[in-house]
Amino acid sequence: MAWWKVVWSPEEVGWRVRAAVRAGWAELERAVLPSLSTLPQTQARLTDLTLSRLPAPPSPLASPVLQNALDQLRTAPTYAVRPTALLAPLSGRRNVLENGVTGALERAAQGLALRVFGSTGAGLGAGGVWIAWKEGAEWLVGSSAGDAAMSAAADAVQLSQTVGTGAGVGLLIALGGTRWAIGKWERAKKDWWGGWRRTAAGGERDMRTTLELALDQQVLVVPARASRGLQGLAERRAEEVKNLSSRLDELS
Repeated sequence: MAWWKVVWSPEEVGWRVRAAVRAGWAELERAVLPSLSTLPQTQARLTDLTLSRLPAPPSPLASPVLQNALDQLRTAPTYAVRPTALLAPLSGRRNVLENGVTGALERAAQGLALRVFGSTGAGLGAGGVWIAWKEGAEWLVGSSAGDAAMSAAADAVQLSQTVGTGAGVGLLIALGGTRWAIGKWERAKKDWWGGWRRTAAGGERDMRTTLELALDQQVLVVPARASRGLQGLAERRAEEVKNLSSRLDELS
């Protein structure tokens, strides 16, 4: 956003930027959601496959306790995968961006308008003060000298010089203040882009963490629990066989 456009409508900066952020975030969510929507089907297939492969009696690895534990996992409130809920980190980051750095940019836009118009007013005021002071001083000097025969042409030349000098002083002050205001606005825009990059990177980390948790605690929870349970059963059965073999060796 160019500074000369912001000066005339600083109140539009906030809602324009927020609208652009929401549009970009909505597009990102639409791009991510189809991939997340496959997680419930993947979870169901893996769970069904796991349950179908569980050892059944008279297998020594059959375990009603393990079967009951898996059934409890399937009926737990946290078992179901809700793809839209996995987008919560993106919504949280968007709120941070809108209420944080965008709010700061909005205040910077208002400050830009105030500084530019304030600098312009200060320049006009300083120029007027210079002209008034210069003309007043010349009048006092002229009066004290008693020179009442000053020609109208000389007065006009002197007045034009005074006005030119006053205008230059006012313009210098106005340009200096405007340049300072523009510099602060450019820094505010740079800070906003930095906040955007940090927010995007944070959203990526949050989504990766959320997806990993969903895989570990929901999608793969039944297969992982079954794997650990069967491994524990196999180790216990192996230990029992080893002990039984040792007893047979002692008896023989």
